[in-house]
Amino acid sequence: MSGEGRRRLSRRDFLHFPRRPCIAGGLHGYAFARDDDYALMCRGNGGGAKLYDLREDPDQQTDIAWRNREVADRMYEEYILADVGGEMPSYDA
Repeated sequence: MSGEGRRRLSRRDFLHFPRRPCIAGGLHGYAFARDDDYALMCRGNGGGAKLYDLREDPDQQTDIAWRNREVADRMYEEYILADVGGEMPSYDA
C-alpha cells in the first residue's frame, strides 16, 4: 500500500468525538484510570489500589487510597469495569 491519496489526520478530524470523563486501560493484570482530579492504579481485580490527587500531587508521590477508598472504588467500578464491560479478564502466566 503506497499511501497515495491518503491525507494526514489533524486535530480537527477528532473534534467530533465527545469528551470522555476519564481514560482507563489495563496491561499484564493491572489496570489504571485517570480523570481530571485523580489517577488510580490497581490489580485487575481492584486490589492493591494506589490513588493520587492530581491537583495536590501532580507528580504522584503520595498514595491516598487508604483515606479515599470510596474514590478508588468508584473509579474502579465506573471507569475500569465499565470500560471493560464487566470483570476484567485474568491471564495465567
